Amino acid sequence: MIQPKDRLLFLLELLNHETDEEHPITVAEIIDRLNAVGFTATRKTVAKDIDTLLAHGVDVVCNKSRQNKYFIGNRAFELPELTLLVDAVQAAKFISVKQSRRLIEKLSALTSVHQAAKLNRQLYVEKQVKSVNEKVFYTVDLLQTAIQTKRQVTFQYFEYTAAKKKVLKHGGQIYAFSPYSLLWNNDSYYALGFSKSHGRLDNIHTCGMCDCSVLPYLREHHKVSIQIQTLRAEQRQGKVKPYLHRGVYKGSID
Repeated sequence: MIQPKDRLLFLLELLNHETDEEHPITVAEIIDRLNAVGFTATRKTVAKDIDTLLAHGVDVVCNKSRQNKYFIGNRAFELPELTLLVDAVQAAKFISVKQSRRLIEKLSALTSVHQAAKLNRQLYVEKQVKSVNEKVFYTVDLLQTAIQTKRQVTFQYFEYTAAKKKVLKHGGQIYAFSPYSLLWNNDSYYALGFSKSHGRLDNIHTCGMCDCSVLPYLREHHKVSIQIQTLRAEQRQGKVKPYLHRGVYKGSID
């Protein structure tokens, strides 16, 4: 049996998905859409449902005229903000083409279908230089978790051959690392921390990491954080790039 709350949820989805300031919907159109999927609706029930949405913080705007027209006003993200986020996703080299498409689809779902169509111009990302490592997105999230909980991680490191074949470095060696910070440099994420294998502060280019796991052990060498603060200051001054090129996972693992 169809419940009134089901009708309310359908109305909310209809307004969110199909209306905006340039594309309002009339009460008659709302009733037709509700009736088409089996709901009983009248002008009175529509008005009551809209009042309920308003009472719960949904910004339903009414253009008063001979036929009142309704649309969603304020959203979590305005179209210019979504465009900015879509551009950022498209430009991020560490996000693969497949993940870029998935993220852009999710961002597009935050607005009406009409405004989402304006974001479709951003979907042509094939010619961009993008990562082919589908898991780097989740590796960065795992590293952030390890940093926040002050835990060590283990991982393997790989590279792609000219034939795009994934090959583990050093026979699949497992590395232990104590991450302290993530660094964004040259359109890539690096993890900065203490390398147990090399006994020093080092950096990891996250695009080459795989099979990363958070360990239950606290990270090592807390004094590393002082070095990282210095490194961040150098980054702001544009001095960090030479350091990254002599890091262990750019040099010692090769």
